[in-house]
Amino acid sequence: MRQAVLSIDHETLTEYGFEVFQDSGLLDIEILSCEGPRGVSRLHVEERLDEQRLDDLETVQWWEYVADQGSEHAYLVEMNVADELDRAGVDADSMTRAEWAEVQSRGFAFEVTGSQAELKAMIADLQAAGQNVTLEQLRDYRIRESPLDALTNRQQEVLDVAYELGYYDVPRTSSTEEIAAELGVDDSTVAEHLQRAEHNLLEFLLG
Repeated sequence: MRQAVLSIDHETLTEYGFEVFQDSGLLDIEILSCEGPRGVSRLHVEERLDEQRLDDLETVQWWEYVADQGSEHAYLVEMNVADELDRAGVDADSMTRAEWAEVQSRGFAFEVTGSQAELKAMIADLQAAGQNVTLEQLRDYRIRESPLDALTNRQQEVLDVAYELGYYDVPRTSSTEEIAAELGVDDSTVAEHLQRAEHNLLEFLLG
């Protein structure tokens, strides 16, 4: 088994109905289950979704608003993009399961698992259909054996810088603003990544 990290741009995601989430400030996606083009995810957004638009999406099988977490909102959503893939000329049955997804400024990064032949065929089909999908990394299948395996690359990068600058010292000797300056991002982005990283670490250790 192999794992491929792929990236996909906003324009391509719009074809599958993700624009409704992006318009509400999509922050994070937690994949809870995935069977190729079908899956259930927990999505975190800055603002409440336009729920009428959500109801109107053919790709959404069902959804539930699950949490108001102060500065963000969470939804459980089941999506099935098989018909959209077929219309684009992609065999939906060739899609392998996704392990995780990360929201990025240009779109998503996500990890899929399968044999090398399956992954190669899937990527070729997507690209031949004009889907803007890029292979970022291909590696042997990696079981999560340590807490750090629960983090995305970006979460670990932000956590490393925070630790080096003394954010977790007692007493604390740096701030999210200083971490943001080091990374060249907004301090709200740093706070978001740290919160997600801490959540993932605790979920690995306690869940």
